[in-house]
Amino acid sequence: MIPNPKKTGYTVFYPTKLTPNLQINSHHIEHHTSTKLLGIYVQQDLKHHDTIRHIIKKLQPNVRSFRYANKYLNENTMTEQYYTHIYPHLIGSISIWGTDDPHKSYIQPLVRIHKRIIRYICRSPPRAHTQPLMNRLHILSITNLYILRTAVEMHHIRSTANENRPDHIHHYVQTSSQHRYQTRFSQRKTNYIPSNSKNQRSKMNPFAREYSRIWNELPSDLREIDSTSELKDKLKTFLLAKQSGFNIPGNLLRN
Repeated sequence: MIPNPKKTGYTVFYPTKLTPNLQINSHHIEHHTSTKLLGIYVQQDLKHHDTIRHIIKKLQPNVRSFRYANKYLNENTMTEQYYTHIYPHLIGSISIWGTDDPHKSYIQPLVRIHKRIIRYICRSPPRAHTQPLMNRLHILSITNLYILRTAVEMHHIRSTANENRPDHIHHYVQTSSQHRYQTRFSQRKTNYIPSNSKNQRSKMNPFAREYSRIWNELPSDLREIDSTSELKDKLKTFLLAKQSGFNIPGNLLRN
């Protein structure tokens, strides 16, 4: 395969000030600080601001449509339109660019536009509090949506045999494999160590470490579920209750 110099670029991740003069057959290759890859933007500083801006740009036409459509469509139909036109953009690679921290500054523009969409669906004033609206519509916030999609992906990785999958970077260390004696955490075989210490038997990349943290913070009743569809349903119920400020007893999660 011969690269096309007009379509080829390069990015320097470290040191960022280094800009070498690269050429292909005497054609100069341009330096890019970010590039699009599989629907997301890979930035030179490994942040996600460009991806968030790209998602918002794709949402803008639908937001304008929602502004006028809610005058003619009821709430149930508007919710269906949300899952048809908005939801796919929000869940696309969210386990890569998302976060469960609502105070992260880079995610705030997307959080604001998501709240605006919720207000349009419910025909609420521009400054209406969106948390009760989301709970009424059974719609998760951006941060809870990240937890849901990450946990489901973690569940799929955990339940799939390694020999049936291609090479990957998700290598998880069970707590039970770190001790020769029983401990509180080692008895939970679904509990992983989100650490990259030198004493660890196998290293974990940042994504695997983050996925482990999200998985470990779930209630044990959810982590023990074998069915992916059942996990989705019960985890969404748990996150909606948490979003509302309520706590669900463990016995309800098992039922």
